[in-house]
This record gives sequence, structure tokens and C-alpha cells, in this order.
Amino acid sequence: MHLLWRSYVVIGAVLAMPALGCARSRGPARTVPSVAIAAPSPAPSASRMVTIPLAEFRADAIEIGDEPPPSVLIHVEPAVDLGHELPVALGARVSTIVEDTLHHTGYATRWPGRLPTARDLDLRGARAFVVVPTLTNLEITHHGSRVDIACTFVVRISPWSGTDGGERWEANQTASASASARTTSGPRDHQLRAGVQTCVESAVEHVATRQVVPFLGRVARSR
Repeated sequence: MHLLWRSYVVIGAVLAMPALGCARSRGPARTVPSVAIAAPSPAPSASRMVTIPLAEFRADAIEIGDEPPPSVLIHVEPAVDLGHELPVALGARVSTIVEDTLHHTGYATRWPGRLPTARDLDLRGARAFVVVPTLTNLEITHHGSRVDIACTFVVRISPWSGTDGGERWEANQTASASASARTTSGPRDHQLRAGVQTCVESAVEHVATRQVVPFLGRVARSR
């Protein structure tokens, strides 16, 4: 099995991504009630139980022991599969690869508690960016006992205003990076599944490492 890839990045441009179809060969198709809290009484030797309705007990309101929020947050959205070709587990794996790559290079991909709103970010003086990986093309072509597999991923990066603000398109702060990979596999189902996984993971790792991380390194330092 051999693997080839190519990639490019477009910065500061709003790209309209068409819903590309996924081409297959003419061969046989293979798809791939309440919380009780003890409260001290006036007497040091006694205690009493106070019942608080669950609706009033908010875990995210307790700040003791919480890790401090990051000054720059990178929020990775679930992967988008335009052709609905990927197994659910592999689609989830795509987002995990991007998130792990960013985390291992020093970027914060988690916010304490729930995801922040625009007000949360403003109160903390934090900035945020959203990263959206999208599978735009997956081609599987049969040549007798050999199967050629090609895939293309586009990753969009832009400023993010929290869960209630969404992403913003800003010049020099927004980019769309792409990577394509090719590989070969055998015709059996398990070989085909392994080939698709290799192609997808290689393209995603390549675009995340070579395009997304350097771009975020530039925009995260700028104001």
C-alpha cells in the first residue's frame, strides 16, 4: 500500500464549498428528583440535611477547583461528511485527530464546564477560533484485484464568538485549508475499510499539521 497527498491553504477568503458527490466505479458497491447536602447547624456537634431541588443545583456555578479558562480556545466542530460515505466511528475519529494535533502542539481545545458563550469569552478576555473539518470527496475505483482510493478534506478556520455568537468571517483571520490523499487496497470488504481509513486519517493529519497549526500560530498571536 502506498500513499500520496497534496494540500493548499487559502487565507482571508470566503469560500463557497459545493456539495461534491462521491464517485464510485461501476464495480460492486461497498459502503464502507433532588440532591441532599449536609449543612452545619448552630451546634457544633449536630448537623441537619437540607434538600435542594436539582433544578437549582448547577454544577457549572461551582468554581472551586475549576481549571482556569484558556486565553485562546480552539473549538473543533464534528466532522462534516458531504457525501455521507464515512462510517460514524471514522467520522468521529476525524475530529479527534484534529483536536489531538492541536492539543499536542500547545493549543487549548477545552473550556472548563460547558462551551463558552460570547459573554463568557468577553468576561475572561479570551479569544476563540472554530475549526471545521469537511470530507468533500471520496472516490473508490476497482481495477480487478486492486482498489484505488482517493479522498479530499477541507478544514475551515475562523474566529468564533461562542455558542450564541457563531463564527465570524474576518480578513486575515479566516482560512480554508485542503489536503488530498490516495492509497490502494485489496477488493475484500475488510481491506477496503482499512484503505478508506488510511486515506482519510493521512489527509486529515497532513492538513492539520502542515496547514491548520501554522495558520493558528499566526492569527492567535495577532490582535
